[in-house]
Amino acid sequence: MPEVSPESFADAMIASINDDGMARDNEGRNIQSIAMLWRLFTTPVDHNVPAFTYGDLVAVKNFQIAFELHEQPNDQFKVTWVVNTMPGSAG
Repeated sequence: MPEVSPESFADAMIASINDDGMARDNEGRNIQSIAMLWRLFTTPVDHNVPAFTYGDLVAVKNFQIAFELHEQPNDQFKVTWVVNTMPGSAG
């Protein structure tokens, strides 16, 4: 999808989960999982410091992530999400 940004593509995959649950086949579920992980690893923790992403915290934090789909006029949508972090295991 060359005309679509990676962020928009990932959000569309995440939104399709909200519509009908996870995909029925392995390929679809894998694409949806990769979209969620890509968004986690590339989203800035603080939009004022874009070089610091949630992916930078994976080694030291555990995550609980909730995605929410907001339908917009003209078949548009917006995906928002909340990330809660907890200390990682010392293991």
